[in-house]
Amino acid sequence: MGMDVYGMNPTTERGEYFRANVWSWRPIHWVMDNLKTGIFDEEISESMCYNDGRGLTNPNDCEEMARRIQLFIDVKMPDEATDEQHECWDPEKQVLRMDEMYSVHKSHLEEFVLFLKDCNGFEVF
Repeated sequence: MGMDVYGMNPTTERGEYFRANVWSWRPIHWVMDNLKTGIFDEEISESMCYNDGRGLTNPNDCEEMARRIQLFIDVKMPDEATDEQHECWDPEKQVLRMDEMYSVHKSHLEEFVLFLKDCNGFEVF
């Protein structure tokens, strides 16, 4: 089981579709939720936890979220970070870990950034 994220008006192939299993979607969603101010509200945030077709419909919001996530990756997930600095970032394994069950590799989060840049809005199913 997982989340199938479909671009609404993709400009490239990478903006057409993004897939995350339930174990990696939760930390991806956690990052978005922590960066959502001015982009989306609690109702949209909660809805993106389910496969009900909600997501970001504004291309500018997707571009801004991509920018914020990339900044999060660059600042909060540096290769030199220690577990004391960022308790949920494992620099050795390049994984953002919420707990023992939910984690996402840095490379998968970077793929999501690329998807956001090219999707022009998305729906989560």
